Amino acid sequence: MVMSKIFKLKKWLTLDDAAAHLTRALGEDVAVQDLLQLSVDGHLALSVELVNHGSAQLGRAVPTTEASFEIIRGSGTPLSERLQRLAESAAAVSGDAERKQWIEANRDKVAELGAFIGLTGDPLDDDTVIDWERPIKSIHGLWDIPTFGGARLDVLHQLQCMIGGPEITLTAMVGAVLVSPDGSRYARLMQHMSENPYTSDGNDLDKYPRRDPNSYYPRSGLPEDALLVVRTDALNSFLRSLESEESGISRTSDELGSREKIGLLRLIAGLAKVAGIDLRSEKAAVQLEAAAAHFDGPAEKTIRKHLKIIREVVLKGA
Repeated sequence: MVMSKIFKLKKWLTLDDAAAHLTRALGEDVAVQDLLQLSVDGHLALSVELVNHGSAQLGRAVPTTEASFEIIRGSGTPLSERLQRLAESAAAVSGDAERKQWIEANRDKVAELGAFIGLTGDPLDDDTVIDWERPIKSIHGLWDIPTFGGARLDVLHQLQCMIGGPEITLTAMVGAVLVSPDGSRYARLMQHMSENPYTSDGNDLDKYPRRDPNSYYPRSGLPEDALLVVRTDALNSFLRSLESEESGISRTSDELGSREKIGLLRLIAGLAKVAGIDLRSEKAAVQLEAAAAHFDGPAEKTIRKHLKIIREVVLKGA
């Protein structure tokens, strides 16, 4: 499909425009709910355009061995002076070697005080976590929706509303997370306490200064003014993946025709011998047609074409 000059210049399309583009490219009807389904299933990356910016914690994916850690008190464990000193000491640790050395030297001490050492980030898998930076930053522009978190649940909720599915009651403990298009940075969307409907004094900026990270908490979903879109790069990648899949099927078919056809013809010759059918006989085509009739086999004319190949390639010299 020839892309228009305007399409090439656009960084993103609305869901309606993206559905229309795929309809033209694929020659079949594609609706917005199809885009949402493709996103939920992990086939197409959806994005958000943060028109009015947003507050967020930034982070990056790191191995668990390199992730930041903290001392976490058990339920009912008081913050003793000794535990406070250990926490301050842990916060000052940097570097892999120093981190490993500190944990080995202090793990038992921390446990004796009714606490434990835990990672400050959120796990991506068994070996990787998102290590969050503490300062709250202002972000804007295009960010992708990953396959986890509150932003993905928003997409799933919108899909269920469109298809008449059940209400989404799931929650994401990590909050609404976005990822940069190149995958290098994560952003956890945050809200100031002034936006918390359950806090009566959230507007007290003396108590909740806007520069203090403790004045913020994770958003459960996307902001109302976040525009759900599809990056043109993501759309093109999706179309290329479909072309690659079709090419793979075509190559498999070609390989079967050239590499395995002779083997199948040899198998037919062997089965015919067991059945007492002489493939050199003029009656062979009729006999094979009768034998294969139960399996909705090919017609006599087609069988004769295959028999010619069997006689020339398989039975020659046999």
